[in-house]
Order: sequence, then C-alpha cells, then structure tokens
Amino acid sequence: MQKQYTYDYPRPSVTVDIVLFRLCGGVLNVLLVKRGREPFKGTWVFPGGFVDIDERVGDAAVRELREETAVQHVVLEPFAVFDDPKRDPRGRTISVAHAGLLLSECSGVQAGDDAADAMWFPVNDPPPLGFDHVQMLASALAWLAERLGVVKREPPWPPGMGMDERRAFREALKEMTKGQDDEMMR
Repeated sequence: MQKQYTYDYPRPSVTVDIVLFRLCGGVLNVLLVKRGREPFKGTWVFPGGFVDIDERVGDAAVRELREETAVQHVVLEPFAVFDDPKRDPRGRTISVAHAGLLLSECSGVQAGDDAADAMWFPVNDPPPLGFDHVQMLASALAWLAERLGVVKREPPWPPGMGMDERRAFREALKEMTKGQDDEMMR
C-alpha cells in the first residue's frame, strides 16, 4: 500500500503546454488545438495538459503533444514557466511551457484525446487564444529568436553587478569545469 501524504495548505496542479513551430512555404507556423472541453471549449490553444503524478514534466510534454496532435519525434525544450494564480479558471495551475521545431515542412496533424481539432496557423495571424497563450506565444517567439541567434539577450544580472563581478563568476565556473566536456560552457 502506497503511503498518502496530506498537507495543511493547498497545492497547485502542474501542467505542460507545447509551442511547436514549423515552416510552410517559408512562413513560420505554430501548432494549435481547438479545445473540446471547458474551460475555453471551442477556443484555440497550445497542446498540453496535466502532468501525471508519476510522470516527469518533459515526458508529459511529449505525451500530450502525441495524444492531442499525433506529432512525435520532436525535441522539446522548456522555455518558460507560466504561474499567474488566475491563469486557469479550474484552479491554481503552473505550466512548464515547452517549445520545439518540426523539420518536416507542411506536414499535417490529427486531433486526438480532448482536442476537437488541430491545425497549423501563421505565427503573425493566429486565431484568438485561450488561457494565457497570447503571452505564451510572445515568450516562445522570443525564445526562438534567441535560440536561432537572431537576437542575443543578456541574462538578468543582479542590481549593481558589473563586468568585473561577471568575469569573476565566469572564471570560477571555467576553473570548476576544467577537463569536463566543453558543451557545458556553450
């Protein structure tokens, strides 16, 4: 028998959302699903759902993408956490948003699970989106621009941290990782 834990304070649910990009005729597209259930029934959103109790967050993202769109074999990377306490009318949820690129141009998708439909939309002309997915799309586009080297974003340094302090941190990290794989430093 598995031990059950109880707590004196409420706990949020953890969800995943997947922002998947592709090119079709040179146009950047994003994959959306139409919700088949409330809340936001009939509204377009990113594929996603709840993380199962015995599941890793990354595995949940892969599973939800496959279940809702039949898309598989895509590398997904977490890019942001969305945690506004009112982001989901069902209750407190925290979403770990993932992004990825689909290399097969203009491939179709198939709605499944609780998705009523699944379609690709041009990034610059999506339909109205449910939940906080307008902000999620903006954040995913910033991630994509940075990931592809279109823009370089400075990390959020502590107030008053100058170049000398940054250099000292870099040197300490380099010293610590001497002899290890150079991939960590990229």
